[in-house]
Amino acid sequence: MKYFHIANLSDWNSSGDDFYKPAMYEVEGFIHLSYPTQLKATFDRYYLRKPQLLLLYIECDGNTVDLKAEDLTGKGELFPHLYQPLDKSLVSHVYPIPEPDRNDEYTKEIEEFFAKVLEATVDC
Repeated sequence: MKYFHIANLSDWNSSGDDFYKPAMYEVEGFIHLSYPTQLKATFDRYYLRKPQLLLLYIECDGNTVDLKAEDLTGKGELFPHLYQPLDKSLVSHVYPIPEPDRNDEYTKEIEEFFAKVLEATVDC
């Protein structure tokens, strides 16, 4: 299966060579992931205009990791949650997300970025 995770650059850089845990992992006990169809909405809801972000493209299945699809909001939408540190060998690509600026082209730039990423990973 294909999953995505939006990571803070500082969390990614401070993680070790083998495993990644975002800052909130110790509090929440899992890593938030998104299915490809949820990626843009997740970004818009939680990360829009935040600087220094990376998009991690992850390929794995529930048989090799502790992964659960859960609806923690009660809104009927399942999101994948990884209940262990992320083995970096499962990260196929790391994409820097364009930095926000003060112009009106940011939304268009982000739309194009996600479209290119999703197109590039469709056959991975």
